[in-house]
Amino acid sequence: MSAPPTVPDRGHAPAGFLPRTTYLGVAASLSGAAAAWLAAQLLTDLGPLVDSYRILDLLVLTLLGAGVGGFLLGFAALRQGRRVWPEVALGVVIGGLAAAAGGAIGLTLARIPGLNGSRAGFLVARVAMWGLVGGLLGWGLGSRFARLDKGRAFDGLLFGFLGGAVAALVYSLPGPTSIWQLLAFLLLGSAVGFGVSRMDRALGILWRSSGASQPANLVRHREWEIHDDQVVPIETAFVLEVAGGRLTARPAPDRPGSLEVAGQVVETAREHRDDEVIVAGGRSYRFHRFSRAAR
Repeated sequence: MSAPPTVPDRGHAPAGFLPRTTYLGVAASLSGAAAAWLAAQLLTDLGPLVDSYRILDLLVLTLLGAGVGGFLLGFAALRQGRRVWPEVALGVVIGGLAAAAGGAIGLTLARIPGLNGSRAGFLVARVAMWGLVGGLLGWGLGSRFARLDKGRAFDGLLFGFLGGAVAALVYSLPGPTSIWQLLAFLLLGSAVGFGVSRMDRALGILWRSSGASQPANLVRHREWEIHDDQVVPIETAFVLEVAGGRLTARPAPDRPGSLEVAGQVVETAREHRDDEVIVAGGRSYRFHRFSRAAR
């Protein structure tokens, strides 16, 4: 009687593993928020030209959305080896429009009778406006990843709204207004970055190894989130097909014989185990399966 077939051991990342995509997404959003805050300081010179603080607030929030969106989508493209500047431009447009829409709705709500003329009403209106800005900003930027993860837009909406509401409370504190504004920008940016970059539904990540002799470089780091039932082209070097939690590596159509998995040349296709190294185009790649997705 023959022994039952063995199932290959599929290694996975520890439960506390945090992909670089997540914290680099937060870092990118923080950078965009800080850049927007610096640009917003220049708007104080427009006082004679802007006849309403409402218009000035709308301009400032639009800058915030454009800065967060441009940095976030730009760094996402950089991590995946795609063209960066088109994504930066798209992020600026999406972020700016989303923040402007949220700000415009918030300013309209602020005119509701009962919200004017009192400190409490002013605070409610500001929290609503910043919450809308953060929510729409997170939803708009998260929608950019909807093809990869349909729930990403909702994550961005939820975390963006919560981050915006907290940011509004910080911005309303008495004292140095510029400092509170900076902290509010950073809070909203980090919340949106986290919501748009989190990978709770991903199967795992594939990253390009820098090699033992090379130091880690966050700018040159390449990382792809892998979801089930998808075909993912990796840097024109090879294609990773995912179905039923199993990964199959195929060489790029124009590069036959250029793919190696676990030291073996792959001519057509080969199922990839989580602990195996993929070599393609002179570069090494590894896959981390998240513990919640372990088979």
